[in-house]
Amino acid sequence: MNRSHNFFSWLAVLLALSLAACSVSGEAIPLSRGSVPQIVVEVYPVVDKNMDTPDHFEFNQRMDRKVKEKRAVWRNPDKSSIADLTNRVLNRYGYNLEPASSSVEGFYQLNRGQELVLREIVRFFRLQENTTETDFLLLLEQSRGGLFTLRKNGLAEWKTRSYLYTFPALAGDRLVTAYESAGGVVVEADGKQVYTQPVRSSGVDSAIKGVWSWQDGWVLETRGQVITEGKNLNKQLGCDEIFQFNLIAGQPAFFCRKKTQTYLVYAGRFQEPAFDEVIHYRCCEPAAFNPGSNSTMVWFYALIGNTWNYVEAGVYE
Repeated sequence: MNRSHNFFSWLAVLLALSLAACSVSGEAIPLSRGSVPQIVVEVYPVVDKNMDTPDHFEFNQRMDRKVKEKRAVWRNPDKSSIADLTNRVLNRYGYNLEPASSSVEGFYQLNRGQELVLREIVRFFRLQENTTETDFLLLLEQSRGGLFTLRKNGLAEWKTRSYLYTFPALAGDRLVTAYESAGGVVVEADGKQVYTQPVRSSGVDSAIKGVWSWQDGWVLETRGQVITEGKNLNKQLGCDEIFQFNLIAGQPAFFCRKKTQTYLVYAGRFQEPAFDEVIHYRCCEPAAFNPGSNSTMVWFYALIGNTWNYVEAGVYE
């Protein structure tokens, strides 16, 4: 039995147990694994909707500065902290990231034992490891603009198909990528096409919002939809729209809109409160108020009744 079949056999059983009433706040859905940490949701009222809306930079002046300072360390961790967390996995495979020996501040280099593997690294992205802990994936960006994938067996240059590129994911042992073609969105696993969807970009924004790995299966977010190994999660969960998929503390987090209400869903649970609107997928100046997220938290602007709020939800350890 192949890995993707195992993934969806497991998903289908749990869906059958929970879909009957999944629209109720707090209802569990089958998107958690192992011990589930408690997510903290903090809502900060900003302004009445009749006075102002979060669609222009000046809206930030209505925010209490101390509100965003509270979680600043988690929202924007420094590069050295990210490197320390990354090295916890890398070191098991014999690799190590460390500040570069050059005089340029902020550059890192990748070593394998005493051997220099890659120099002048300006960014490294979230490390992914498969569930069997036999392989990993780390995307690295060099100062000259080159992108590289690092896995257990070595470093390889990663060629993007478009300037609106999406980072790859490691689904089990498969390197999964997504890109847009003339026919829409294409997902490939180890270079072989495994899924297509007729969705096109708007011209200023990619239709592909991201690719992730969950339970060694791949997850794709396109505009308003989430696809898990070819299955439409919107239909399975009864969501009119799903957006801002992410993994927080190793568990899936995303927004689900059901008619006029939008919920934050974490580790299979609809969180409270429900929102009348969550700003997302905006372009140009209003894009500054789209949700942001990392492996610790998500932050966003939401309407509850007549009040616009700034909201942060995370697992802070």
